[in-house]
Amino acid sequence: MKQKKKKNSQSFNKKYMMKLMFRGVWFAVTIFGCGFISLIMFLHPSNQCYKTPFPTRLSVENLARIQIPSSAQNIERKLVSYSELADHTNCNLYLEFTIEPEDWLALYDSSLINNDVSLPLEEVWDDIDYGYEVANWEMPQPSVQIYSFYRYEYSNPIPRLEQWIIVDKSNSERWQINIITRDCRGFC
Repeated sequence: MKQKKKKNSQSFNKKYMMKLMFRGVWFAVTIFGCGFISLIMFLHPSNQCYKTPFPTRLSVENLARIQIPSSAQNIERKLVSYSELADHTNCNLYLEFTIEPEDWLALYDSSLINNDVSLPLEEVWDDIDYGYEVANWEMPQPSVQIYSFYRYEYSNPIPRLEQWIIVDKSNSERWQINIITRDCRGFC
């Protein structure tokens, strides 16, 4: 009888130890997996653009270099980012929304654009057509107004920061705004 009890006790201890070992391995794999996924998320180029893995309205505004008016509706964004080197991330933000016409000046003043010259579509189409394709936007009407901003570094002829604001005023109550911001921290 004692031998049977001892055998059952050893069997129980063996099963219990196996169970504990399985749980320990499962816990270690889970922790390692979560840590690995977190590291990949942190290193993703879009996180370097937004400065956070969970973009907020403020981080989108900071990247777009504008303040989105309170009347903005139907806000859609698309970020195309890629990293050439660890510290050189190129961020291309495509932002689309509608605003009430009276908010246009506040939006314009918060942008990088420092001239009030509207450019004809055919003059800048080569610069913005790729943005329309990537963002899956509808082709703009020839009557749209386009404003642009370029900043060049003197040591490098490649533009480092570009912004286009495309304004469609065909609806008198809500204007369609498309903004393309390219922040080239590496090479564009």
